Amino acid sequence: MNKLEIAAGVIILLLLAGAILYMPHISTSTTTPLAPSTGILTFQLVDPPEVPNGTQSLVIYYSSLNAHVVGNGNSTWISASGSGSVNLLSIVNVSQIIGTAQIPKNSTIDMVRFNITKATITINNSTYNVTIPNQQLEVHITNAQKVNGNASAIIDITPVIATIYTNSTPIFVLVPSLRAVIVPGSQKASVGAKVSLNETEKADLEESRPNISISNATISEANNITSIRIGIKN
Repeated sequence: MNKLEIAAGVIILLLLAGAILYMPHISTSTTTPLAPSTGILTFQLVDPPEVPNGTQSLVIYYSSLNAHVVGNGNSTWISASGSGSVNLLSIVNVSQIIGTAQIPKNSTIDMVRFNITKATITINNSTYNVTIPNQQLEVHITNAQKVNGNASAIIDITPVIATIYTNSTPIFVLVPSLRAVIVPGSQKASVGAKVSLNETEKADLEESRPNISISNATISEANNITSIRIGIKN
């Protein structure tokens, strides 16, 4: 091998060494996904209604679910998905999921609200419209607490149906008695599904249960305006 061949070989080796030295580094490290900044709030409705004898169904139509959220020095109402109808006689000792919302973590839920747009009652195979004095129901959470993940808002409206007679015709009025509690964790079920209440949820609701009764109910009409007055005792 002559000197020229040796020199060429040395140059090739140096070029290979340089290529290896400057080869880009391929990282094999993995990234940990960030934890979600929101949790799911499930709205659940439960109801032991007080209804007239012979009642076969008491159906309410609801919409405009909202949760009042407080956190980081701010407060706001957050809208939830969900609207429909519920037969309140079908959710005694069980709850029905009526909607869900995305709630920021580490925030406090202290109120929920929703609208009852219509109600009907069926008694002895006859169906009547039910008067709703206040269509928007706002419920304070009795155990308002900070939510760090998923949670359920269990709402109990415990309505009393007042019956008022005018010219022998019955008029039915829905008088709700509202309370709600927050329970950590949310039910993995779709809107409309019925879920059982556990003993802790029953106890939380029982602690905040009011004792509502109707003391009197009257109806009057003047200048083509019908007025309904209901006396309520707690």
